[in-house]
Amino acid sequence: MDSKNLRKALQEMATRVRAEKAYRILSFSICEGRTPDKVKTVQLGVLDYDFELDGRTQFSFDEAIEIQNAGREFGLRLLRAHEWRGLGFWINHSGEYYGVTKFNLRHDGHTWEGTDIPQNQNGGAYYWTGSSDKVGDHARAAIFMPSGQFDVTFRPKGEWMNIRLVLDDCFN
Repeated sequence: MDSKNLRKALQEMATRVRAEKAYRILSFSICEGRTPDKVKTVQLGVLDYDFELDGRTQFSFDEAIEIQNAGREFGLRLLRAHEWRGLGFWINHSGEYYGVTKFNLRHDGHTWEGTDIPQNQNGGAYYWTGSSDKVGDHARAAIFMPSGQFDVTFRPKGEWMNIRLVLDDCFN
């Protein structure tokens, strides 16, 4: 991935989403399981569309982390697994699935590990999180099924998935 081209794309994206207010501000509370009295309110500026670079909309996990590292300079980063879970509540609010219309999630699947061959058999929307396992060969991905079923699960890092960034510098 060409770092100059990547930085330019991220800078243009950050400028455009702020100017057009092309993001949704979402708020939810989380607490630590061992100490439920410690509650933190999280506000996210979730972009209205996925990251795209040179016509590509899907990336491996390692590329997603590279995009996040470069994006921090412009206030952009990946959602973490717990933030996707919070977002999942909003997407499935009242038992109805609004992901396609409200959040513009892409349901074109993802690819088999290490290839560009699509895995479109279930029509799900697959997005990388910023969270990986301790071993290093899997990372967490958020999965939204057309039925409204939602999960954050481990997937091989070599698969290609969409990336939804958030504005990180204005809300927390």
